[in-house]
Amino acid sequence: MPSQVIYTWTEEFLYHESQSLKLGGSFSSSVLVTSGVPQGSVLGPTLFLLFINDICDIFHGLNIKRKLYADDINLYSCYDVNSSQSDLLVAINRLYNCSCVWQLQIAVEKCFVCTVSNTRHNDGCTGSSYGINNQTFASVESVRDLGVTMDCQLKFDKHIAGTVQKAMNRTSLILKSIHLRDRTLLTKVFITYVRPW
Repeated sequence: MPSQVIYTWTEEFLYHESQSLKLGGSFSSSVLVTSGVPQGSVLGPTLFLLFINDICDIFHGLNIKRKLYADDINLYSCYDVNSSQSDLLVAINRLYNCSCVWQLQIAVEKCFVCTVSNTRHNDGCTGSSYGINNQTFASVESVRDLGVTMDCQLKFDKHIAGTVQKAMNRTSLILKSIHLRDRTLLTKVFITYVRPW
């Protein structure tokens, strides 16, 4: 299929797209969608990749690392407390400018800064504040990334404690619900409902 046909077909798919809200049997008035991709469509994931495919290019020349997972991005920068921290600030500004161009809004309330250090008190590393559009990112002591919680010293104590607590709660619920103390049954229930935590 010629590339012009694919371009035209994709343009028609996205052009004049509208959305409305249904509540009970009533519909709101339609509103034109000016950005983004249709969720739930076959082309949705491919079109989303086109939106963010060149996101890594905007960080060229900066001393930062980035990790992308769907619509989440993590930016990392290593620096000495006496050196400049401007690369991360520049990267955040470039990301914000890119989001404005592509009309992809950044949820600033979900953004945060976690300073990782091997010292007990890493106050010296938090001299710069980071933010977007005059909104400062929250500074946190621990982060949850792809289901794993780690703290500012790269320790997993909080994650382990949370996992153990969930497993204990589930075990307690199972023992209250199942009065039969058959070892084979309880082993299967444990493997199915507790061990995944």
